Amino acid sequence: MYQKMLLSEKVAETIMTSIKNDFYKVGDQMPNEIQLAEELGVSRATLREAIKILISRKVLEVKRGIGTFVSEKTEDEQHDFSLESINIYTQKMEILRIMKHLDEEELQAFQHLSWNDQQTIKSRFESILHVEKSKIDMDLTNIYITGLLETIEIIALRRHSSFKHRLIKQTHEAVKIFLETIVPKEGTIICQLIKNIVEALGQDEVVLIFDEFMMQLGFYLQEE
Repeated sequence: MYQKMLLSEKVAETIMTSIKNDFYKVGDQMPNEIQLAEELGVSRATLREAIKILISRKVLEVKRGIGTFVSEKTEDEQHDFSLESINIYTQKMEILRIMKHLDEEELQAFQHLSWNDQQTIKSRFESILHVEKSKIDMDLTNIYITGLLETIEIIALRRHSSFKHRLIKQTHEAVKIFLETIVPKEGTIICQLIKNIVEALGQDEVVLIFDEFMMQLGFYLQEE
């Protein structure tokens, strides 16, 4: 489902998504190389390659002595790329691919948070998974998925990754829109995988479980 691609291409897609979702507008100056590389969790060399890709696509442009900017477009070329205006349903696989890349990094970073932050996040996550069945309307799977997405957003916030948090939140908002079209099914494998992710937080195996979750999420979102 997810084609292998160079890390620089993934980073280029991430930056492109931030522009499409109006995080950066036409004419805006991009953060400096050190700041942006740190926010995205990649090396400066990888970031440079990603920037080169976007410059070649005329998404970004370099103004010598000033910095890198979102390319100016003629009036005919300007488009509204906000989440509300684009047809996200035709971009579903791209959104899931970007989400997988961003979220996986946050789950891996969980082990580097303070002990107090880890316990707070894990307790909140577990409380969502123990919601009483009688209080919900056959929507358990979607509640679990939403709980996982919100937990990942909190990890990004606790790591003070404001740029990544914004991108993550944008991709999650799209997934939540997809979920609204699904007729919930009780007892899906997704619920068990999310429980396994909670138990594996702070361990290397969380990545493998999350990979399986993303595959199952892709199948689940094809059922609308």
